[in-house]
Formats: sequence, C-alpha cells, structure tokens
Amino acid sequence: MNITDLLSGSVISSIAESTGATEKDTASVLANALPTLVSAMASNASTKDGADSLAAALDHHTTSSGLSALLQNVDTEDGAKILGKILGGQNETVQNAVAKKSGASRLDTSKILAMAAPLLLSALGSQKKKTKTGAEGLSALLTGLLGGGEEDADDGSTLLSLAGSLLGGGSKSGSSSDVLTSLAGSLLGDVLTGGSGKKSTAKKSSSAKKTAAKKTSTAKKSTTAKKTTTAKKKSTTQNDDAAELLGSVLGSLLGGKK
Repeated sequence: MNITDLLSGSVISSIAESTGATEKDTASVLANALPTLVSAMASNASTKDGADSLAAALDHHTTSSGLSALLQNVDTEDGAKILGKILGGQNETVQNAVAKKSGASRLDTSKILAMAAPLLLSALGSQKKKTKTGAEGLSALLTGLLGGGEEDADDGSTLLSLAGSLLGGGSKSGSSSDVLTSLAGSLLGDVLTGGSGKKSTAKKSSSAKKTAAKKTSTAKKSTTAKKTTTAKKKSTTQNDDAAELLGSVLGSLLGGKK
C-alpha cells in the first residue's frame, strides 16, 4: 500500500461507511489532515530519538495484508493513541482546525482520523521496508513522499498533489503550500514551511520600536496622557503575549515534542 492510496476513492468510501460521515466530509478531512500528520512525523524524525521511536512504530504496523483487509480490521483505539503521539499536546488544536477547515463535525473528524492513523503508519511502514530506509533516513523519506519541495517537479502523484486536487486545487507544486496553510491559517502554514521564525522576529522588532516610541512619548506628555498611553501599552502587551502564546502552541507541533 502506498501513502497516496489513503486518498483514493475506495479508502474514502470505506472510512465514510465505517464512521457514518459523508464521503465529501471524509475526503476533506483526510486531504486537510494527512499532509500535516506526515509533516509532523518528518519533523519528529529529524532527531535521533524521534527517528528511532518512529522507526519502531512503523515496523510494528508494517503488514503484508492488502488494503481491503486493513480497512476491515482498523483498530481505532490504536489510531487515537497514534494521533496523540504524532501531535502531542497539539492533538486537540489540530483536530479542531481540521474540522473547521473541512466543514466536518468535530466528532466525525475524530472518528475519521482515528481510523486513518493506523492506515497511515501501515502505508509508511511498507514504504520504509520497500526502500530499505533506516531510522536516520526517515525524515528525508517522509518529506519526499509528502512532495511540494521547492526544487522538485511535482508530477501529480505526491500526497500534497492529491490532497490539493481533492480540495479543488491543482496538481502543481505551487498549490502544495496552500493545502498546509488551509489547516489553521497563515500561522500554522508558516510553521510548517519554516517561515514563522522570520515573521516572528520582524514582529518582535516592530513591537520593540513601538514600545520605545511610546516610552519617549510618555515622558513628554502630561499625567493624563501618561495614563492613556499606559492603557494602550497594556493592551498592546496583552495582544503580543497572546500572539506569542499562539505561535508557541502551534510551533511546538513541529518542534520535535516526543
């Protein structure tokens, strides 16, 4: 079984029938979630401990059974545990984001992903075995299967390409980043594409300049003006803290939490 089989019509129909969700919602949930799950695993595999742990999990879920047999014997309890390990403390955050973006209910989203997770590990385990990839090569393998590299020519057969097609996008690599950014807004998209650091630095720099300007302005104004400025600074600080907290929450998804 290939990883792209998870977005095939037969898998979507089978999961929809088992969970009671519509095929449309099932396809949308899978297309929105699978690229992020693979991205998270690739990030976790970038460290030795993470790679060793993932390699063991993939070997455990590798099977010679065909896709039909796997679909009939999916362990959803195992699937829920897998999601928890892949996403860590961001499990709820990501599933809520997927539900919102896909239009599916939170309950249906949870059922679909719990059923898809074991299938995902089985597909990746088969790919690992086929390519004889060791733990040290998992991050590169997953990134390659995901597709959408900056210099790679996307022939329409990568996970991102198929996900983009299911979501109404094209099959070219230019649409790949759109699939990821659709999950939880631009912030999560920046985390996945490695762009959040630069933007965060720019925001902090801008915030520092504004704070310095406010301090200068406060020194020149009357007591009444000082109170107004202080109130504004407090509000700005709260907003900055909230933005930093949200960035930290989403950033930790791909920060190698084990």
